[in-house]
Amino acid sequence: MRFVLSILWSLFCWNVFLRQRSNVAAFTPSTSIVPHRRLSSQSTTTVPYCHDDANIRKSLSPLQVAISPQASSSSSTTASRDNSSDAEVIPFIIEELQQQQFNDRVFAEICQMCIDAFFNDGPTRDRKIPLYKEWQLSYLRNLQQSDLKRRRKLFPDTNMMFVARRVVPATAATARKTPLLLDLANVYNVKDKKADYCRGEVLGFVEVTQRPYSLAGTSETNTGGLDEDETRRKMRHRGFYTDRPVLTNLSVQYEARKSGVGGRLLEQCERQVVSRWNLQEIILEVEDDNNNALNFYAKRGYKVIFEDPTSRRYDTSGLILRQLRCRRKIMRKSLLSSPAQMIESAMPEGATNSVFGMAWQRIKDSVRL
Repeated sequence: MRFVLSILWSLFCWNVFLRQRSNVAAFTPSTSIVPHRRLSSQSTTTVPYCHDDANIRKSLSPLQVAISPQASSSSSTTASRDNSSDAEVIPFIIEELQQQQFNDRVFAEICQMCIDAFFNDGPTRDRKIPLYKEWQLSYLRNLQQSDLKRRRKLFPDTNMMFVARRVVPATAATARKTPLLLDLANVYNVKDKKADYCRGEVLGFVEVTQRPYSLAGTSETNTGGLDEDETRRKMRHRGFYTDRPVLTNLSVQYEARKSGVGGRLLEQCERQVVSRWNLQEIILEVEDDNNNALNFYAKRGYKVIFEDPTSRRYDTSGLILRQLRCRRKIMRKSLLSSPAQMIESAMPEGATNSVFGMAWQRIKDSVRL
């Protein structure tokens, strides 16, 4: 007990020392960060508010949205660009994480960015982190990394991961380390399409997993005393327990906000869910106090269908990492945007030349009118 108390006292003294040192260093006017709690579906993060001593506080509209507690690359900027870096449009590319890319380096880079976005949001330049929080972030990175690797290995057919990377002009030095981008189809915000480019740091990440999900708020682990297989079969038969694509871990690096990274990652997931899995919806979870995330999804067609008051999230505000109870809003988007598309998706293949197919076509035309 004395040993534990001595460790806690040492951490407290070290934290006080770091704060005093930062106060002395901040004697001259500089940009400071005021954290404001934002939400994720199974984790917490913060919304950055940046202000200068000579300017009024203004809110930054973030695109980073966290959904679950799974898990930045640092990008340094000069002091003269503090006010303009947030509005900078960064070129990037979105790629799917293929099975052959299953290695520790890729996942470590992704988790570094995700955990910083979820739990340590703000400019990466001159970021000062207390020792106890660095330990917490390290634990969360390892936790998310093992979680991502496990899902990628066990469910390669029902899990898709997409990474957004910075696109940098190719030089002799970068070309030796990173292959040139041969296909610029998924490259955004690039002015000169004829130039040569290479992949840079990770700017964003998202994954979507096809798994059993109840829209009736029923816990899938509560068997009610029945056999688990029997319970799942009954719930699936009643429509309570259906495989649905669930979107998680949507996150964007602080400096890459306002570059369209989050929206493009979301669009890529929606497109692949329809084309690859032939499913017509996406489910996600957002904490009820994360207004930025709720607005982000609402603008893109997601609607709240019910709330879950039994969720938990990680809290890194204290010396000890804790899980706190929170309330999440379950959001859903139908990927069938119009009645005509619904009719077209239900129409049997090869039926366009038959009498039945001609009748189908007339129904579609009447719906469009």
